[in-house]
Amino acid sequence: MVEQDVFAALDGGQLAGASIDVFPIEPLPVDSPFWTHPKILLTPHDACDVTMAAVGGTIRATAEAVQAGVKPKDTVDRARGY
Repeated sequence: MVEQDVFAALDGGQLAGASIDVFPIEPLPVDSPFWTHPKILLTPHDACDVTMAAVGGTIRATAEAVQAGVKPKDTVDRARGY
């Protein structure tokens, strides 16, 4: 992706919107204009099994970890920016 081309296409009306989850620099810097552009939706870069059984298993494992006082797997690390 050429970032300036994305902004030009959005601002010029060639694109109505964009949903983006991969960037040349990750985590995305806090001052990136991608965070604030009104026509851009940022989604987490996450490839995973999204079946109901898999999601349910993740929710259950997370709840059990929290109840046991253990840090859940794959938590957000704000110090790293994601």
